[in-house]
Amino acid sequence: MYPVVSHWAWTDDGWLNKNGYKDFAGSGVVHLTGGICALVGTYCMQPRLGRFTKQGQPIEMAGHSVPLAGLGGFILLFGFLAFNGGSQLAISNPGDVETVGLAIVNTIIGGCSGGLGVLLINRFILGQKWSYLMSLNGALTGMVSQCAGCNVFQPWAAFIIGGLAAGVFMGVHLLMLKIKLDDPLDAVAVHAGGGSLGVICAPFFAHGTGIFWLGSLDEEGAKAARNALAYNIAGLVTIIVWSTFWGFAIFGTLKLLKMLRIDRETEFRGNDLIKHGESAYPRDAWVELQYSQKKSVMGEAPNLPHMGGSNDDGEGEKAYNDPNAMLPTMSKMMPFFRAHSNNAFEMNDMEKAQAQVNTTVQD
Repeated sequence: MYPVVSHWAWTDDGWLNKNGYKDFAGSGVVHLTGGICALVGTYCMQPRLGRFTKQGQPIEMAGHSVPLAGLGGFILLFGFLAFNGGSQLAISNPGDVETVGLAIVNTIIGGCSGGLGVLLINRFILGQKWSYLMSLNGALTGMVSQCAGCNVFQPWAAFIIGGLAAGVFMGVHLLMLKIKLDDPLDAVAVHAGGGSLGVICAPFFAHGTGIFWLGSLDEEGAKAARNALAYNIAGLVTIIVWSTFWGFAIFGTLKLLKMLRIDRETEFRGNDLIKHGESAYPRDAWVELQYSQKKSVMGEAPNLPHMGGSNDDGEGEKAYNDPNAMLPTMSKMMPFFRAHSNNAFEMNDMEKAQAQVNTTVQD
């Protein structure tokens, strides 16, 4: 898929490139293509076990490590600087240094604006907490939205586009939950949402030559600006159709061959245990019971079927179709936490939160 789309947009004889399509670092070529494939893959894969209730309400399934997710996010954030700045493909020609510098500055500003926007929307409009992970994805979306025109945007435009990207991210994120499509990494919201916005914004905000400068352009310049907008829209639609077609061809074939998704038992117990015979998150290590006597502290180790380990007491089968069993079972951990903490009030709050989750799932 990618070689064909990149040929259209980035080679001298590509039909999009010859007609004024603007996509400097790949909002459409890279991110929109990948985001649409992610959407098709999500649809074909269907949600993880326990992700939604029978009534269609989403159940939070947290990742295993926020610090590692943060590290990965920051690697991407820094990688964007090289990706967008390096899209100039040269540094020694007149004007190269200025273009690379502008691309990097705009990428940083767009990321800051996107992250801040999602943080504020999530807190003050949706009434949620100050979410680090949501803000991180917002920053990535802001950077994705800069890719198409980071070489021609002014910093103030990069800030505005990043703010728009925050709104697009939140909208697509909520829409995916509404239609019960399970996208654990928000790849569709980040890449398809941010990429689409970038492709649309590039011909508007291109400094001195974009649609917003039509009043100061001569007839030829105004025609070029309108032409760029038309072909960016044409490119957007074409990339969506192309990626959707090949996405269904690839994921659909894998689904028909029953190669797309693991069986229910493997998904529930974990590929690490079934394929490798090793638990990626050993139960004893997770609760640090190796530093205490299990019997004296808890009576017995808590049964956490979703954490792997040996669950041969029959409870795993009972919990198999219970979405609540897929969640961290905080209530089972309370005896251990109480034994190692003097803050009873904090523990009671945790119990209340778990009870509220249990009630929601049962309803």
